[in-house]
Amino acid sequence: MGLEGYKKKELMEALKSAFPNRNELVMMLSLELDMEESEVPDNSSYNFVVFKLIERFESQDRIQKLLEGACRANPGNLDLQKVAKTRLHFPKH
Repeated sequence: MGLEGYKKKELMEALKSAFPNRNELVMMLSLELDMEESEVPDNSSYNFVVFKLIERFESQDRIQKLLEGACRANPGNLDLQKVAKTRLHFPKH
């Protein structure tokens, strides 16, 4: 079982708040999670890019790593702090 819809939405909104465009998201993913830019879709809306990213990390049981990397990259973002504080330990599949 994956993340419940509302948890995905909270994480999605927090990521978009902390990294408001694809370039900033790609930098975070590269610097914090060693992801290549080519692994991040660029032919979709930004909402869909973030959604697919969450699905990818969820399918790999790495949601926790995604959240931790995002928090390291933007520790002052209140939306990320809220998700981290209330949802830091996402359930595993």
